[in-house]
Amino acid sequence: MADQDKRRYPRVALSKAARAKSRGFELDVELRDISASGASLAGSTGLAANAEIGLAIDGIDREISGHVVRAFDDGVAIEFEL
Repeated sequence: MADQDKRRYPRVALSKAARAKSRGFELDVELRDISASGASLAGSTGLAANAEIGLAIDGIDREISGHVVRAFDDGVAIEFEL
């Protein structure tokens, strides 16, 4: 079964500036895709697996809480705390 077939919610690809906050530091990141349950962030290589984060997305006036579920070469995947 392909990865996309296992997803609970469809992902939407995009390129949007965001800010990830974790453990007392902040990183400028790029939101690469998003779904109802999580997102993929580029430029977030300083975030460790299982790290709790707050994600502030440009144009949205509310911070979204989540945690890192997977790291890859140039970023991370996060799952939202809903």
